[in-house]
Amino acid sequence: MTSRPVIRLEAKQLTVRYGEFVANDRVDLALRAGEVHAVLGENGAGKSTLMNVLIGLQPPSGGHLERDGRPVRFAGPQDATAAHIGMVHQHSMLVERLSVVENIALGLNEGLGRVPLAELAAQLQALATESGFTVDPWAEVGALSPGERQRVEILKLLQRQAEVLILDEPTSVLAPQEVRPLLQTLRRLADADRAIVLITHKLDEVAEVADRITVLRAGRVVMCRPMRGAQASELARCMVGSEAVDEAQPPQASASQRAHGDVMMAYDDVKVPPDEGRAPLQGVTLSVREGEIVGVAGVDGNGQQALADAIAGLTPLSAGRVSLCGTDVRKLGARARRDLGLAYIPEDRHHTGLVLDLSVAENLRLHDFQRRPWVNWLGQLRRKAMLQAGRVAMGQYDIRAREATQQARWLSGGNQQKIVLARELAGSPRAIVVSQPCKGLDLLSTRAVHEALHAQRLKGAAILYISTELEHLLDHCDRIVVLSRGRIAGEVLCGQQAKAEVQARIGELMAGAA
Repeated sequence: MTSRPVIRLEAKQLTVRYGEFVANDRVDLALRAGEVHAVLGENGAGKSTLMNVLIGLQPPSGGHLERDGRPVRFAGPQDATAAHIGMVHQHSMLVERLSVVENIALGLNEGLGRVPLAELAAQLQALATESGFTVDPWAEVGALSPGERQRVEILKLLQRQAEVLILDEPTSVLAPQEVRPLLQTLRRLADADRAIVLITHKLDEVAEVADRITVLRAGRVVMCRPMRGAQASELARCMVGSEAVDEAQPPQASASQRAHGDVMMAYDDVKVPPDEGRAPLQGVTLSVREGEIVGVAGVDGNGQQALADAIAGLTPLSAGRVSLCGTDVRKLGARARRDLGLAYIPEDRHHTGLVLDLSVAENLRLHDFQRRPWVNWLGQLRRKAMLQAGRVAMGQYDIRAREATQQARWLSGGNQQKIVLARELAGSPRAIVVSQPCKGLDLLSTRAVHEALHAQRLKGAAILYISTELEHLLDHCDRIVVLSRGRIAGEVLCGQQAKAEVQARIGELMAGAA
């Protein structure tokens, strides 16, 4: 007779309310030693709120937690850490200018200046080897790839003897070749008698590594079962509702089916110098025409950010020229380029796309709040008009906020991205640069992004779509270029051969360039 796995952490009837809004509604969740437990749900389903309770960031309004069978109440994250519970957040929490070992020493009770770093470095290397990966404890974090940084975050928790590890959308920042090693690491950590929580939207990853799944919808648990025997279609329908899944077929149009107009965006032998945290461009020539979606594939950190910044006017060129709508824009700033018809949807919605402490309505007006009709003749903001416009945009783009006055920081990632879309696509832009638009988004939010882009394409917009999500590029682009080390390694046309053949050719280009 086999013994039942130990429940490391359990939520019982956990409820979280914000005024009249119920984010978590009597949630039960049992995290067992030796298991990878996947928590699924669309953006706004209550996953982040639930995890914030587990790590002490959010007190529950009702229900309670049990640690190893005993009731606990966390006054803050330090209590959760003391109970050996930790979380790897979707966005890195490391200090880029410090080394790996210095970053891990920061959170220790002794403080950075009192920790024997050589001893700690040896301990980290031993932990990494035990967990099946390598890390240089003396490497500067800013020089590490996203996957390497994530391993440092995991090491940080292991050094603190975490027995419950929560990972929030961990593969959303990884290159394709980094995903499988991470999943293998999670399996090894679970096999070492830890409880692993995997928050994700990617059902193929769930199928590969999860032992048990819990699905949240509208703050409630709608499914909890072992992963064995579960079907991806069943999980998707449970997450978003059967009607939504049935309607969620991606709009597609291949290059062979569409005629494209004039060139709206052009790079001519463009070079951009490296900057802190950003790879350079080494001489890129590329054009995008009216009614065309051109995808940019490649491992993250190979010049994608510089490519977007160069056309948006956010970085100087060291050589070459860029043009928008037939105009050389090298001497024009970002505002002047927007006035020509450029829309820019940046990769980092938290730091570049939004001001998180401003409201939904205010974020929608970041580009034009100083212009009529949003100011009166005295230059004062017409807040009622802004709020009314915000409510209209919320309806058009299905932005699920309590009110247009709600701060953007309290919305889910999908709803935050919809604010950026609503702002940038207002006025039917002629050229659109979109960078990693679906990172961390669920099925419905991803569909909303692609529907919005296809609607603009039908109006004649030229779209440059930068993404590490190869499936999205294959489904929605007319052609795809592969960017590697700041250069274009090659180009493939979509729709003129089988999808698997196109995907294989892109893989060859990425591997050959590497």
